[in-house]
Amino acid sequence: MRVTLSAQEMYLSGLVGFRRNLEAICRGRKPRFPEKYPGELFAYHIHGAMADFAVAKATNKCWS
Repeated sequence: MRVTLSAQEMYLSGLVGFRRNLEAICRGRKPRFPEKYPGELFAYHIHGAMADFAVAKATNKCWS
């Protein structure tokens, strides 16, 4: 199955990923896996949020 996010959907889910990363930093959470390069975890939070959104869109579920 192929899902395409609109620019607005990418922007919204990207902001959520950014917020997830900031929360992890502010709460001092330790990553499960060490970074191989700087900023890797930041990208994972954003890509993860976008993937969550895409799955919700594909399954016609509310993304919250």
